[in-house]
Amino acid sequence: MKIENYLSKFSKKAIQLVGPTPTSIMDFPGPCLYIDGGAKQRKSAKGFSLGDNDSFSGQLDHVLPTKKDFSDLSYALSHCHNFQELYLYGFLGKRRDHELINFGEVHHFLGEQTRCKVMFENEVIALSAGQWDFNFDQRFSLFCFKKTLISLSGEVEYSLDQEHLKPYSSHGLSNHARGKFSLNCHRPCFIFLT
Repeated sequence: MKIENYLSKFSKKAIQLVGPTPTSIMDFPGPCLYIDGGAKQRKSAKGFSLGDNDSFSGQLDHVLPTKKDFSDLSYALSHCHNFQELYLYGFLGKRRDHELINFGEVHHFLGEQTRCKVMFENEVIALSAGQWDFNFDQRFSLFCFKKTLISLSGEVEYSLDQEHLKPYSSHGLSNHARGKFSLNCHRPCFIFLT
């Protein structure tokens, strides 16, 4: 079966992607892509596995070439353009280079989306450009890969009014939400929950 055939069976609201770093995954009612070593967490025939077999020695549903200029996650994301919410498990920790590249691939993916949110476990929320509303009581940091115009208002310790957040800047570091707040960004941005 091809990945397109598998994904065509589901609504385009939400999808779960499971990567190679061991983690607790939630029971997900919608489509699930197991990315290479993430297939070790596959408990049933449910889902679709893909990758180049560099972190999984079993049988994958779709095998990618080992010599390629894109990651397995990048390939999976290229088939998720119509989904509004992506839940990624197993893409944090272990190798720092892979983790940073995973954030970069999600940044590129979100740059081509409208109203799309990507959750890295319960630690990082990545957002496409737009207006977003939240309600939580927790410390967080804002991060971007490109200079991004940000407005942040509501129940937050530090608000922003149409300010540019520079890439890799400490300007968005260590804020605190204490309830409802709104974030408006003209490019993709990341919220790191701390």
